[in-house]
Amino acid sequence: MEGTLRKLGAAAVLAALIGTQGASAARAQTPQSNQTTIAKAPPQGADAADPYLWLEDKDGARALAWVREQNGKSLPVLQSDPHYAALYAQALKINQSAARIPYPSFLHGSIYNFWQDASHVRGIWRRTSLESCRTASPAWHTVLDLDALAKREHANWVWEGSDCAQPQETRCLLQLSDGGEDARTLREFDLTTGRFVPGGFVLPREKQNVTWADANTLLVSRAWKPGQLTTSGYAYVVKRLRRGQPLSSATPVFSGQKSDVSVDPFTIRDGQGDHVTLIRRGVTFFTSEYYIVTPGGLKKLNLPEKSTPQALVRGRLLVSIDQDWNAGGSAFAASAPIARIPPGSARIAE
Repeated sequence: MEGTLRKLGAAAVLAALIGTQGASAARAQTPQSNQTTIAKAPPQGADAADPYLWLEDKDGARALAWVREQNGKSLPVLQSDPHYAALYAQALKINQSAARIPYPSFLHGSIYNFWQDASHVRGIWRRTSLESCRTASPAWHTVLDLDALAKREHANWVWEGSDCAQPQETRCLLQLSDGGEDARTLREFDLTTGRFVPGGFVLPREKQNVTWADANTLLVSRAWKPGQLTTSGYAYVVKRLRRGQPLSSATPVFSGQKSDVSVDPFTIRDGQGDHVTLIRRGVTFFTSEYYIVTPGGLKKLNLPEKSTPQALVRGRLLVSIDQDWNAGGSAFAASAPIARIPPGSARIAE
């Protein structure tokens, strides 16, 4: 897990975590834009407090026309630079080089890698054995050809990753976006057959986050109805979706607020078979609340608002903190160099 144990300031476990914790004010950020060009087109029905609100409609005709106008101005300036052609050719050569080191992922007893080159512009998801991966020329087997899939489905698919149900790691949710946008389509793929699962999980295009609760159940945050997004443009409602259920039958699990940044479910596992499913409520860009999903419902973790669960070790949750924290009679400094598990702590239980 990327970042695990990198800057742990303290360790906390379920026995010390259940409780309440407040959150602080949000910080808003407004992207800058070319006001001279925008001013040529007066706002039409826009909010007087924000005359450029029409830029929020990223696929709208007016916004796209403005983007094309800016590209038409910027690209000639870049291409006229005497260094442009050489730098472009160099970057393309590096990105298409067969000498690049494949980034490996261990799945279902094999090594998986997503690879793009001149022959696979959109990319291929491929696998090899550990023994073959250790050789100078691994024998790769293509699991999914994204170029072929896009051509077959007349789609502009861009690979956004995979999420495989553990511990079996045979069923995976492949994340595909249309042209690289934030919204994604999720489709269940079977590694044993190399095909999408007939009648399997399919979550249509939306800004969404998903975690496997078990092999037949997902926790999903998405806009379940039009407009059900935060002011930052992300989902804040989590529901439980079981295999075979339509989206309309998903069961509510948690709802944040429209003023939040986002709400996301995720699962952390250790090497002993333990796991914990959490829901993160991003109250602001810098502060969060965390809830543990149990058979009896949700329980809020008594964590400081500037903290991040990082890993699970023997049933204990390790948490990095970015502020000083007093819990269970112990004081933890945000700058503490090592993680420490309070003695006598209870294990996290499902």
